[in-house]
Amino acid sequence: MSVALVAALSFVAQSQIQAQKQQFQKTHAKERKQNPSEQSKKEAERAMKNLNLDASQTAKWEQAALLRIQTNAPIKEKLNGSTTPEERKQLHQQMRIQQEQFDKEVSGFLSDEQKSKYTELKHKRHQKKREHRMMQQNNQ
Repeated sequence: MSVALVAALSFVAQSQIQAQKQQFQKTHAKERKQNPSEQSKKEAERAMKNLNLDASQTAKWEQAALLRIQTNAPIKEKLNGSTTPEERKQLHQQMRIQQEQFDKEVSGFLSDEQKSKYTELKHKRHQKKREHRMMQQNNQ
């Protein structure tokens, strides 16, 4: 009887994980379907809300995000194709450089309080990604 209970609980846990994974994929699929202009606008609106940006800062954020998105688009296309592990590493490095340039640009027009909040939000986002990766690895 205890074996059946453990099996049932395991099944329920797997079902919940699968449902979370499907929801995550649906959410991100919607974002990928947006064109670069829509993506940058949505990103700027999110930053305006989370960082309390004024209109000028929001416009600058949108411009910087659009440049990053457009620059990363061909890199992402290459990543979706067949690449060697070394090529993937180089492509990820290129994207990391673009993110650092974006961070440097937005830091130029953010207040100290906004920079602090932005750093905090980035840390939380990276933590969530790590947790998600760990969950995926545990399910394989």
